[in-house]
Amino acid sequence: MKKRHGFTLVEVLVALIVTLLIVGSSMALFRIHLRNQERLAILERKLPILDTAAQEILRKPELADEKTIVIRDYPDSPTVLITTHLEKKLSYGELKRVRLTFDGETIEFSIIIPSVAQ
Repeated sequence: MKKRHGFTLVEVLVALIVTLLIVGSSMALFRIHLRNQERLAILERKLPILDTAAQEILRKPELADEKTIVIRDYPDSPTVLITTHLEKKLSYGELKRVRLTFDGETIEFSIIIPSVAQ
């Protein structure tokens, strides 16, 4: 029997399968990376708007009782939705949970709204 040079069909198929697995995994990782980059770019645009709205409410707690807040410092003056939930009535004010929503992104925080002295 003569010795043959080269690879057998099984060896070629195994090498092909391994190569396809490596290339497929690399493409999947690259796609995940691109998706994460896109998500980060969206968050980089939305979070400063939500943060500005939160800072406004912390500066003027009575704004928490409004339904929306318009951020005039940004182009197009985006509107942020405000939802509040009364957590607890206190002798000196109210503890409220505030949820700010803008374009599908949300942040939440708690704030004590002082009672107005009469």
